[in-house]
Amino acid sequence: MSRTDAATAATNQRNMRSTSSSTPGKATSKGTVHDIETARKVLREKGYLAPDTTVNNTTMAFVVLQLSAVKNLPLDIVNALRAIGYLLEEIGRTEVETQAVEKHAGKVAEEMVEALSKAAEGAIAGIRAEGEKIVKQLREAAPAARGTGSQQTRDGEGHLPHTTVGNTRSYAATASGPPRMPVAMAAKIDTTGKQILVDKAPGMTMNSLAALNEKELVAKANLALETMEVEGDSRPEGVEFVAVRKLRHGGALYEMKNAQGAEWLRGKQELKEFLVRMGGTLIVKMKVYQAVVEYVPVAFLAEVEGVECNEEDRDREIRSMEKTSGL
Repeated sequence: MSRTDAATAATNQRNMRSTSSSTPGKATSKGTVHDIETARKVLREKGYLAPDTTVNNTTMAFVVLQLSAVKNLPLDIVNALRAIGYLLEEIGRTEVETQAVEKHAGKVAEEMVEALSKAAEGAIAGIRAEGEKIVKQLREAAPAARGTGSQQTRDGEGHLPHTTVGNTRSYAATASGPPRMPVAMAAKIDTTGKQILVDKAPGMTMNSLAALNEKELVAKANLALETMEVEGDSRPEGVEFVAVRKLRHGGALYEMKNAQGAEWLRGKQELKEFLVRMGGTLIVKMKVYQAVVEYVPVAFLAEVEGVECNEEDRDREIRSMEKTSGL
């Protein structure tokens, strides 16, 4: 270190000790800065700050950079002042950019809100117009609907014309028509037409179906169908077993994919070949339908008294029947 540098350092240390020994908040000499107002006053008096200039980071950066240009300042002080000046300038630039972005974002948001409001107004107007149009059409169609409904109600035959509006029917016409088949009964009839009942043949002690579960039973039956097709048998499209229910007596009630397939399989030749491929010890039982028949005679006596009673019951002349016999 040279003598000049040593002297400068000693002077700076004495100035620092003098400053630290001063009483805080009180002026040690004329023009000493101790608050915001005196700070502005000093900077303006020295020409570092114009009277009408707004105090912000950018203006303070300019002031600090001016101070760093004062002659005879130590190099460390100059570098510190310049560093502070550049940092203040950067902070000021960032603040300006942030304000600009916020202002632009606010403007964009306002424009978007305005555009959405206009679009919503247009959509609401369109919906309102469409609703008014529909209401108008309904009002115009209402008189015609009432007239058509009255005409159909007065129709004694119960035949309803095909109309698009007011398709009503009187109670008398509904009651005199054929009853509708219940949905459950229709579904049961449809399912019954697709069923095949397989059971062990008479005289057989072993049932080849008893040890199989439902999945295996379906697979066995479909394999028999496929084997029939492989050997040259033609079968309709969609002939396939889709389900089975094991019965308590050991039989299996199969259900096919459609009624056409079940009808085809009930054919004499097809049924014979199917049972052979199922093992040869099974039969297909035809479906038995139970029916209730009234007024069926269970006995007939061919004596004269019986014939005469029969003639009287049928309003025929006595002895008009020449011959009677029992079956």
